[in-house]
Amino acid sequence: MALEISVPLNEVEKFMLKDLFESDLASTYFGPFDPVSLLDECEKNGFSREQSEEALVCLLDRDLVSGHYTFGSSLPGHIHFTDQGFEEACQMAMNDYDEIKERVARHLVEHSTKEHIQLREIASALDTPFLVAHHFVNFFAALGWARLQRENSESAYVNYVSPLLKRALEGS
Repeated sequence: MALEISVPLNEVEKFMLKDLFESDLASTYFGPFDPVSLLDECEKNGFSREQSEEALVCLLDRDLVSGHYTFGSSLPGHIHFTDQGFEEACQMAMNDYDEIKERVARHLVEHSTKEHIQLREIASALDTPFLVAHHFVNFFAALGWARLQRENSESAYVNYVSPLLKRALEGS
């Protein structure tokens, strides 16, 4: 039997990501979340404390969530999504994930002649949660297809859209 390098998420890890994702959608910022509350929520849903603690450690090891430990603690004092973790949660929780990503891209291209495009405007126009629109714009920015200003602010905006984003849309 060969060692598996790609280990799929287990049911507890999936539950945790979905729970954090649903909690995050209510806000405009990622976390922070109390890991003890998350573990309690897992127990309410039939998972043991041991399974839940191991799942949290695995999410941390996979860099899907990030946490800050205090000296001598076995669990972080708080956790929050990493970009990779939010991406994973979006794909799990949203049936129309690819469609929303394309709609955000189209909105950026269609409004690229404006001096800047408010993220709130994008989220509102597409009837998409702010954090999801923000995530996709961050994704495009990481590719060099857009520039985001005031990134960690509710008044974040895009001030540049690359022709490469338009080319990517034309190819889809």
